[in-house]
Amino acid sequence: MLTKFAFAITLFIILLPLIYLWYSSFQNYTLSNFPVGTVTIGNKSWNAYIALTPLQQGQGYMYQHSIGNCNSRGNCIGMLFPMNSTQNICMWMHNTPIPLRQYWIENNRIVYAYNGLPFSNAIICHVGNAVIETNESIPLNSSVYFNYR
Repeated sequence: MLTKFAFAITLFIILLPLIYLWYSSFQNYTLSNFPVGTVTIGNKSWNAYIALTPLQQGQGYMYQHSIGNCNSRGNCIGMLFPMNSTQNICMWMHNTPIPLRQYWIENNRIVYAYNGLPFSNAIICHVGNAVIETNESIPLNSSVYFNYR
């Protein structure tokens, strides 16, 4: 038979993870703390959110209902996920309620495109040194240059 103390400890051990999950569901998924840079595709330039850190790259457009306005700068194409080198980059649409086109960039060219479906847990991978998520249509092999600090 459990003592009151043992029962309290057991209840605490069971409830602690549930409380953490409930609390973490209120995490702030704002885009206002993402840096903004410039993306030029062909001869047209846009502003873009830049997902630099692993935390920002993990968040991406989760829980967002629009592309956003690039922290009030306007002319926002979407979000750029730059990498330090060419590598296999995997993306998904987990908890992302808007459809997005995902474009893999390698050597300043669009090399692969995928139409991401809202809330999809499909993991899509391709080699590149960056990915851009947008609602714009971009032809394969388009030139892409980006600038951010």
